Amino acid sequence: MVREFAKRLRKDQRKESILHTALKLIALSGYDSVSMRLIAKEERISEVILYRYFKNKTKVLQGIFEHYVPIVTRSFKEFLQSINAMVTDLTTSLPLIGTLYINRIREFPYFMMFMTKEGDQIPKYLIEADKKFQEYKNEPYDKILYDELKIHDVFTTYFKRCQKDGFLKKDLKPEDCTTTVLSLFLPLVIRSPLFPMREPLTDEKFEEVIANQIKIILYAFLPKEKQNLIK
Repeated sequence: MVREFAKRLRKDQRKESILHTALKLIALSGYDSVSMRLIAKEERISEVILYRYFKNKTKVLQGIFEHYVPIVTRSFKEFLQSINAMVTDLTTSLPLIGTLYINRIREFPYFMMFMTKEGDQIPKYLIEADKKFQEYKNEPYDKILYDELKIHDVFTTYFKRCQKDGFLKKDLKPEDCTTTVLSLFLPLVIRSPLFPMREPLTDEKFEEVIANQIKIILYAFLPKEKQNLIK
């Protein structure tokens, strides 16, 4: 029995609050470890009330994606638009890209955590929630999001501009530079202080690691005559 009840919220507010609570629990403990009872307990509502909003856990997960994916997508589109507008001097723009990327992680910590931990399992969960997600059966949900945003295309165009203006070595392929940067950023997400993994980094240390990695990339990408610009 729930002894301490949550404050009264409008129906739309309560639904959003339930989704936030469920996402946090799933991100921290894993989808299979979270039950409707636990969600109700953490939300401080009765299970009866919870079932008025969602008939089962898979419907909660479906609600999480329907609510958060448009918001996260919009935020990352703004991030990519910023890259399109950046100067071609890698010593100025690449550190800024790192900062903007970190901010996106901090803006959606639990969503990013869940996507990173269980991305390969998400299609299965969604199909359980609704058969219309059958089209995602063999394709991880994060890849669908990734392809929709055309992250690889945006970064490659950015590196092409840098190369044209003399800030990227002529013997490097812009698409390979994109792969290098994305393969650097994505694994580092799980080392952020948001993740309760082994040896989690503090905020300060995480930013330092990103900065040091970017400096290494700058030495690898910049023509020799431009490397004196690296700070």
